[in-house]
Amino acid sequence: MALAGRLSSGKSSILGLCRQVAPSVGLRSASTDSFTKRERGEETAHFKREEARMLKELLNKVKKSADEGDSEGAAAHKKADTEALKKIVGKYNMSETDLDAVVAWKYA
Repeated sequence: MALAGRLSSGKSSILGLCRQVAPSVGLRSASTDSFTKRERGEETAHFKREEARMLKELLNKVKKSADEGDSEGAAAHKKADTEALKKIVGKYNMSETDLDAVVAWKYA
């Protein structure tokens, strides 16, 4: 009867009753939410770093394979990379040795 009396007295009583019956259902603390968001963010960052590392390794394998199979293409590719680098750093008058080192570093 007490329950029936509470329910018949209006909307606000129903809400109050729901809060009494299940006070912790669906409630989480703000610190738990931020911790979970931080964990998700760290996990996402980790997988992006791993993915970038793996893609770089794959690019190096493909380049090495292409260089072994097509020496003319490899020479042309290296020349194109060196020319593109000269356009960027040409004003610094870098030596050919330094330019070659930068191009080699690009694929290291």
